[in-house]
Amino acid sequence: MNHGDGLIPRAGDGRLNDDEPLQTERTIDMVSTATTAAVPRTPSAGRQEQTPFLAGFGNIFHKEALEWFRTRRFAISATLTSLLVGVVPIGVFIHEGGLHHGRIPISSGTYQNMMNGWMSLSVTLGTYLMIALTMGMLVREEEMGTAQWLFTKPVSRLAYALAKYSANAAIAAFAAVIVPGAIFLALTQLLFTTGVQHWGGAGIALGLASFHAATVIAIILALSTIFSSQGPVAGVVFGLGFLPFPAALVLPLSVLGLAPVFIGQPALLAAAGQHIRPWEPVVSALVLLPVCLAFACARLSRKQLQ
Repeated sequence: MNHGDGLIPRAGDGRLNDDEPLQTERTIDMVSTATTAAVPRTPSAGRQEQTPFLAGFGNIFHKEALEWFRTRRFAISATLTSLLVGVVPIGVFIHEGGLHHGRIPISSGTYQNMMNGWMSLSVTLGTYLMIALTMGMLVREEEMGTAQWLFTKPVSRLAYALAKYSANAAIAAFAAVIVPGAIFLALTQLLFTTGVQHWGGAGIALGLASFHAATVIAIILALSTIFSSQGPVAGVVFGLGFLPFPAALVLPLSVLGLAPVFIGQPALLAAAGQHIRPWEPVVSALVLLPVCLAFACARLSRKQLQ
C-alpha cells in the first residue's frame, strides 16, 4: 500500500488525524473537572464565611456552668446565703422560747417580720454576693486572652454573650435565691406549728427575687462591654443598688418606685399572703433586662478585642 499520499500518518511522524484535536479537548476537560472536584474549595481572599446565628451557644453555656462547680462558686454562694437566711427562722425560734417548748406557734406579725427578713437578705446581701461572683464573666476572659482566642473559632459573639448571661443568671439565681429560700421555708415549716402560711405567695416571692437577680446580672453584662476591668463594673452596680436610698431625700416615691431594687417590696407582700403591690419595679425590670441584653450584644458585636 502506498503511504506517501499523506492521508494516513505513519507512526511517530508527529501528525494527528482530524479526530484527535477533539479527543484532546475532551481529555483536558475531564482532567480539569477531576482536579476541581479533588481540591477543596477555599473562600476567596478577604471574604469571611457567615457564622451561624447562635453558633457555639451550647458549648459556651456548658463550659460556663461547669466553672461554677469547678471553682466552688456555687457551693460558696449557696452556703453563705443559706446561712444568712437561715438565721432568721432560727433566731425567731430561740427568741420565742422554742428551745424549751419545742415547736411553737407564731403570730401573723412575727411571721410577716420573718418574711421581711428573708426577702431583704435575698434582694440585698444575696445580690451583692452575686455581683462579686459574676462581675468578671466577660472582663476576666478578655484580660486573659480567652475571648480573643475563642472568637477565632466558629462562635458567634451573640451566642457568646447570651450563653454567658444565661448560665450565670440561672446558676446564680439558683445558688443565691432558690436554694437559700428553700432552706428558709423548710426551717419555717419544721420549727413552727403554724409552718409556712402561704405556699403560693412564697413561690411568687422566690420568682420575683430570682427575676431581680437575673436583672442585676444583665446590668453586669452590659457594663462589662463598656469597662475593661472588674473594678468599675462592681462599683457602678453597687452604686446603682444604693443610689435609690439617698435619692429618696430629693425624689418622689413615684419615681423611686421604678428602681428594680424595690422588687423586694412586692415579693415581701406576696410571701406574707397579701395583695402584691407595687408593680412598678417589676415592670421597669421587665424593660431594663432585655434592653441591657440588647445593648451588650450590640456592643460586643462591634467591640475590638486587644
